Amino acid sequence: FSWIGKYSLEIYLLQNHTLANGRHLVLIRGFPRCNFIAVVVVIVLVARILYQSTTIIRQILFPNDGIRCVQQFTALTLGIMGLYVLAMVLIWADMITVGTLSTVTVVSGILLYQTVIDITGEDFSTSERPKRLQSSKGSAGSIDEKLRPESSAAKLSPPIIGTLSVFIVGLTWHTWAVSSGTSPNSPLGMACGAFVNDGIWIPVQVCSAFEKARIQIEYKSTSFYAPAECGELSESNQWAWPKTSSGCSFRYRSDIEVQRKLEGRRVMFIGDTSVRSLFFSICRFMGDLDAGGLDSSLQSHSDSLRKFGTTTIEFKWAPLSIDVVTKIKNLKSTTAMLHGSKTPPDLVLVGAGVFDKLHLALTDEDSQSERDVVTRLTAELRSLHQMDIPTVWFSPPTVNTRALNSDEKRSQMNEESIEDMRRVYAELGVESSVTFVLDGPSFTHERVADSFDGVHYPDDVYDAGSQILFNALDWLIDGPDNSFASSYNEMPRITGNPFLGMMMLCFAIIGLFFFDGYFGISYLAQIFVGGNNVAPSELYHDALDPIFTRLKLNQSAKDWKIESQDDDNELRSLLGRSSTSSSLSRRR
Repeated sequence: FSWIGKYSLEIYLLQNHTLANGRHLVLIRGFPRCNFIAVVVVIVLVARILYQSTTIIRQILFPNDGIRCVQQFTALTLGIMGLYVLAMVLIWADMITVGTLSTVTVVSGILLYQTVIDITGEDFSTSERPKRLQSSKGSAGSIDEKLRPESSAAKLSPPIIGTLSVFIVGLTWHTWAVSSGTSPNSPLGMACGAFVNDGIWIPVQVCSAFEKARIQIEYKSTSFYAPAECGELSESNQWAWPKTSSGCSFRYRSDIEVQRKLEGRRVMFIGDTSVRSLFFSICRFMGDLDAGGLDSSLQSHSDSLRKFGTTTIEFKWAPLSIDVVTKIKNLKSTTAMLHGSKTPPDLVLVGAGVFDKLHLALTDEDSQSERDVVTRLTAELRSLHQMDIPTVWFSPPTVNTRALNSDEKRSQMNEESIEDMRRVYAELGVESSVTFVLDGPSFTHERVADSFDGVHYPDDVYDAGSQILFNALDWLIDGPDNSFASSYNEMPRITGNPFLGMMMLCFAIIGLFFFDGYFGISYLAQIFVGGNNVAPSELYHDALDPIFTRLKLNQSAKDWKIESQDDDNELRSLLGRSSTSSSLSRRR
């Protein structure tokens, strides 16, 4: 435990940057225990490297010389402020890319390396080590040979090796993330919209841990079922995406990810009962587990609005295409939107078509009227797209003709009629006028037998449609170009508060420079003591003298100083004897 305790601070900082705020690091997908062991080993090894590097840099940048310590502390502070300003400029200019970060890392590393060489070279030239080398060799010629100037290759090799190391590590990590899907938080690009609907339903043994691991490895999906449901379900179906050559890493999005993605957003659903079922599915992912259940107080054919913290999700009842046109017109013409008192929706999902066939006759006049309505719908959807409002078209799901409960429905709402309606929507430009098309048949045609009334499906089917939509949100809301900046701005500041950080930094400075572990309160004791000086800074030497006496040290705390020779020996043991001698001989 003492060995782990030495690196506890570094371990805490690493887990805070990699695992806090709902983030996770997946190195071995599908095997959580093996992944836990691998992540722990990596964090501990990196923490050990950070501890050693921090020890070396601290001894170099903050020597025992008070004047030089202040000078180098000031230079370090200015350097950190400069990097912070550079980071803010890059975020403002939208230049946060892998290439930019790699360039800044390489340049900063080279500057840090040269600074260390300059500082240690000056210390070496003024230390006793050159004299000891000369006395050990016995002649001036041998010492000149020992401290000869470095060649150009020796001077340039460390920066070149460091640059190549950064490049190789970055390229290896990127290749690993793309090929194995170990970077689950990477946003998808708009080109993935052509493949996101191409999922499949796979059978799952709910009680089998092996089957769950297989699904995670092969399909990057997660079981929807909790362990408590194991006794009720032996086998079920689950939506997943097979591996393709498209380079798009589709995966199951958890409730936490969905809630974070939609934080502060306003999402609107306009359509019939199928769209309403999708609306309830989104509400379940947002935390309302009873959404879509049997609630007698909720009118079936009415609008609905749900709030989840700063997220607003609305449903507008529009069973027919002409009703959808009316709802979109009302959305655009509201006084709130025109005067900016209410922000427009961040996403609008529209769907219709199933009940149009039921309420329309089969005459040529009615067919032409139907096409006119679809043309108007296309114009309204295109106007939303021109207003920079991301728009999604939900094409009608597959209809189970045999399960329809009336002859009229089986005659007019059968799957063949709905397929004709889908072709009309595509022909008249509905699908081309929106940002994304959520293909209803893609996740319902394999489950058509589960449609209990011919139109509606179980909740898990609509959850599959929600998963398709959640993957598409990567480019619908944020977009691939500014996803880093958006995720940075939207990340909840649970563990990162700049004001609390500055307060703790002030407390640390008070404790270090005033020798007071009680944040300066100990100095108040002087008020109640007469002429005696009981300030912590004055009692420092008196407090350490007994320790020196108990340890049988010759020096007292007042004149105790670490000799330069000891510093040099400890520094060389950390840096390496050969590299230090060759790098510092040039300064001689």
